[in-house]
Amino acid sequence: MASTIQAIIPPRIDTQFIQQKIDSLILEKDIIQFKSDFFSSLIYLNDSIGYYNPEGTLHLFELNVNRNPVSVKKLSISKYHGHNFRRCLFIYDSEIYSAGGEGLFNTFSGILKFDRTLNEWLLLRLSGFPKMSSKINAAWLNGDSLNVILTIPSNNSESYLYGKIDLKTRTYLNIRKLENLNRADVERIGGYVVHETQHFLILQIRLETKCRYILFNKETCEEISTTFFKEVPCIDGKSAVYAKNDFIYYRDSNGNLDSVQLSENIIYQKKGLIQNEESSDTKINYWMLSIVLFTILVIALFKSLKTKLLTSLAKYSFPNTSSEHDELISELEQRLLASRGATLVGASMDEILKISQYASDTIRAKRSAYIKAINKRGVLRIIRVRSEKDKRYFEYKIE
Repeated sequence: MASTIQAIIPPRIDTQFIQQKIDSLILEKDIIQFKSDFFSSLIYLNDSIGYYNPEGTLHLFELNVNRNPVSVKKLSISKYHGHNFRRCLFIYDSEIYSAGGEGLFNTFSGILKFDRTLNEWLLLRLSGFPKMSSKINAAWLNGDSLNVILTIPSNNSESYLYGKIDLKTRTYLNIRKLENLNRADVERIGGYVVHETQHFLILQIRLETKCRYILFNKETCEEISTTFFKEVPCIDGKSAVYAKNDFIYYRDSNGNLDSVQLSENIIYQKKGLIQNEESSDTKINYWMLSIVLFTILVIALFKSLKTKLLTSLAKYSFPNTSSEHDELISELEQRLLASRGATLVGASMDEILKISQYASDTIRAKRSAYIKAINKRGVLRIIRVRSEKDKRYFEYKIE
């Protein structure tokens, strides 16, 4: 019989009190990003008991929310925090698991299980799991299976595999290789979950001054944006967002509850993370069509001038003249002037440079080219600096 995730209504909690209790139980208080990551690091076993694994650490705390005040107990015995960013937390058969994660200098592609006897995280041994996998980009529980998207290094680039881990037998089943995968979309599922039901995840995307909430359908692998969640502010413990049956809910800090039935009427965007596998006949038809088109293309290439083709390709990617290039750089400088004196994270810089829609490799190349061009003109100066919060990432100082 498949494991069932209980539809738990998030209790009203005082996060400030919980933070004070946790600070009294650990040595390194400043390593916990409590305000930004608390709700994506908290999972509930039932209506009374929750578990908090702070983002970027191996600490584990048990919260008993039925007690007044909330009881906070440190389960992990280690005094030190370790490093484990962007892992996927989940509970299966009343046991706590952590899938994937990133350290300061490497990534982790395994599954950890918290051993209640030793009070420590232990590696879960899996049969058939790809040894070449370097990272679990996303993971979500669906019945007795953990669906995973893995990174596989390949010829100085990365490819992705979609598979399932049977948690009963602890065996991995590869489903297929993924093509044209948007890495940013996939990584939203890893580390941003604030509520889970049998069929849905609710993802919290933190922006500079507000939060955005998206539903993820665990069966269809679709992100669902709704008008209901569009104006919901960031939750604070007394407030909450959650789903139950086919309804989604928002409770404000005063306890007022609003809800709506999930239907096409309130959905304004659906985004498929993983497209359905085509049938064999369809694949054969695509293959034959590709051969015909390729033959026609080869004939056409011999009848046309190669220089025209190269010119059209260049025109697609870059400004056609020096004047157009200067106009583009001037426009970007005007957009950046509003941020002069500020330090921007990579995502904000990419939005200003209007390159956030490209693939990650293209973003890096365009960002570097634009910054060099802007610095060369001397109107502005852009300095790349290490992030104080996370040394693995860079920020951009506008002078």
